[in-house]
Amino acid sequence: MIRLFFCRFPIWFLLLLVGCATTISIPEAEESEFFRNVEGGFHIHVREGTIRYTLQLEQKIPFPHPFFLTVRYENPADKKNPHVEHLVWEPKMETLTLSSPPLEQLREKVFYEIEIDIFDDARRAEKRDSHQVFIYSTIDTRSYGR
Repeated sequence: MIRLFFCRFPIWFLLLLVGCATTISIPEAEESEFFRNVEGGFHIHVREGTIRYTLQLEQKIPFPHPFFLTVRYENPADKKNPHVEHLVWEPKMETLTLSSPPLEQLREKVFYEIEIDIFDDARRAEKRDSHQVFIYSTIDTRSYGR
């Protein structure tokens, strides 16, 4: 009787059901009006034994003046305590490459977030725009003690 039940559904239909049940839901990122992602991921530096987020951004439109950025890299070891970096993006720089401090306790099958706040001046009093990136990890460092 079980055999007859499976014969009623084509195999492609059953595979489709299994595939839909295992798809990864990608978080929707917020993109700035000033720049876009060129590439992003993890940089594994074998000699140092470190893993870092890397992100390359490019200008969408020529900048009228320098932008002051506050970058928050999600800390896999402590989500409430992100790694924070303050940068200046000069108009003459068409691209900007970001690299986080070394990361610890990465888990696989997790999206990690990088948030960038954009300001017009060094005081960073009034946010002009923001940019958000999610990087998917296929790396699990917890089993190796990092």
